[in-house]
Amino acid sequence: MKRRSVMSKKLISLVLVLAIAGMASAIQWIGNGTGSPAGNWNVATNWDSLRTPIASDSTVKAYLSSGLGANIYVDSAVSGGLKTQMATLGPNALEVRNGGSVTEAGSWELFNVNDTITIRGAGVINACTTGGSFKIAANTNGTSTNTDIVNVYGTLNVKGTGTSVLGLCNDTRGTNVGSIVGTVNVRNGGLVDVDGYIIGTNGTGTIVFSQGGQMKIKGNATAQLTTDIGLGRISGINNRGGALGVGDIHVVGGYTYIPEPATLALLGLGGLLLRRKR
Repeated sequence: MKRRSVMSKKLISLVLVLAIAGMASAIQWIGNGTGSPAGNWNVATNWDSLRTPIASDSTVKAYLSSGLGANIYVDSAVSGGLKTQMATLGPNALEVRNGGSVTEAGSWELFNVNDTITIRGAGVINACTTGGSFKIAANTNGTSTNTDIVNVYGTLNVKGTGTSVLGLCNDTRGTNVGSIVGTVNVRNGGLVDVDGYIIGTNGTGTIVFSQGGQMKIKGNATAQLTTDIGLGRISGINNRGGALGVGDIHVVGGYTYIPEPATLALLGLGGLLLRRKR
């Protein structure tokens, strides 16, 4: 009897393990659509599995399959699984509010639909933490019109243990570029911190800085930034209130900053004041 009891417990444990493993699959948003009051990411009934996403979910589909779009907000620490998608139909909107954060391991994809992500001042997205691509305005199905906008007032991290890349209009799987547009607006106080970035030619991709916004890139990205500024792919206002240019690229401590870190801007201002006094 004792042996049977032990075997029964092992069987129950195995069933529970398999059940939990089965939960770690694709999960889809079923909450409010665009035009309705935004729905809370961290409410179980807003997801088709009647639970919130977990780190081992293969795909977190932050959109409605019905085609009505999704309007989602995050105000706490949540998981985006192994992959997060804002895709097909829509439009879709995600707001990471002050105190909210989304962390996901692999690729984050905005494609074939009009998407908007807004990261508020104390909000954070930690994307591609084990390597992957944060794809903005990907064109995987040849959609002719697709506008994706990411507004960064807080922090967008695209970095991790592998090589993580912020990619705009760089997905070449689609055949019809059309009027696809991908934009990252780095607002005052916003930080985009990446291992690397690509602005491709499969559409129109731009990174636009407001005064007080900043991008940090691992390694020396001076040549790439110079090219993209010259092509108009990177533009905006520097930390001194002037037009962003190649003079705003600075390599410090193994990272490239654009515009320069605030400390360097202050040093430059101090030097200017000293020269004026003389």
